[in-house]
Amino acid sequence: MIENFLVDDTRNPRAYILLLYHLKYDPYVYQQEVDSFYKHNYYQAPDPAEIYSFANIRMKPIDWVNVPKENTIIIGDRLSVSENQQQEHNLTKTNEFKDSWGNVIFEVYEKN
Repeated sequence: MIENFLVDDTRNPRAYILLLYHLKYDPYVYQQEVDSFYKHNYYQAPDPAEIYSFANIRMKPIDWVNVPKENTIIIGDRLSVSENQQQEHNLTKTNEFKDSWGNVIFEVYEKN
């Protein structure tokens, strides 16, 4: 059973906001999960951290030294996972998402 999702946001570090929108994630729930420093100092705070988490989704660059656990699905753009990384980390491409023109925008990988 899949328990976690890792979304590689290396080339689009603010992709989490689109994911929240398209998942129709409850804003109240998200506000409870976000670091209170940013919630209370929105206009004065420095740039947010590079890692965003909500529900069972973690958005951050992939750390290939600490490869995700077995029940994690990795989602990223076409540059996120190379063929060598697929083989080295025993990943299988299981799905892909396309835009309205048919271009692949996300690829989905699972551990074998």
